[in-house]
Amino acid sequence: MVPTKTLPPGRDRVVYLGTVTEARGCSLMISVARMLAALPGGPVRLEIIGEAPERKSAEALRQAEQEGILTWHGFLPSQAALARISGALAGLSLLDDLPNFRCSLPTKVVEYGACGIPVITTPLPLAERLVRGTNSGLVVPWRDPEAVVRAVVALRNDLRHAALLGRNGHATALEQYDWQTWSRRFVHEMELIADRAGGMHITTSPGDGLGMTVGRG
Repeated sequence: MVPTKTLPPGRDRVVYLGTVTEARGCSLMISVARMLAALPGGPVRLEIIGEAPERKSAEALRQAEQEGILTWHGFLPSQAALARISGALAGLSLLDDLPNFRCSLPTKVVEYGACGIPVITTPLPLAERLVRGTNSGLVVPWRDPEAVVRAVVALRNDLRHAALLGRNGHATALEQYDWQTWSRRFVHEMELIADRAGGMHITTSPGDGLGMTVGRG
């Protein structure tokens, strides 16, 4: 469920949420973290939330954390993960240009928007279309850590713009991806079907989920 209120983007950390693999940008994020830690205007911390099933990626993340350039939380339950995302400057989605990524929208792109923070994404077709079409983030080239860092710095230097992108992402998540919104539409469609079926009625129970009872009127 998309929260109704969000914190504005902060200025001192960026986040990544999801499984960490090389194809999902592990080495790229470590390079980005190293540059963010050395920014002349003050460091920006990269926080990575998610498991790293590939041994090479896990070892690289542990080494980077030992160097002090990033924080790797590993797996966190959903509510704890979303709490870490909230208030960050941006959320990273730096997936490679691979066939299985081109045909899908990374869930993290929607989750960042739901938490009211800008997205920084590589130009996967669906992610780029959503981010550009809703003005909810920035698009960077494939495997270009300098471009990612420039995007982070641009957001930090213009927090009003970052907040605007975050608000746009939140509004999009509420309108297009929130179950509360879609459940109402679902019930409406079911009511139309019930009317055509001859007088069935549909009632729903309150709560986060959709409790539904169908009966004859």
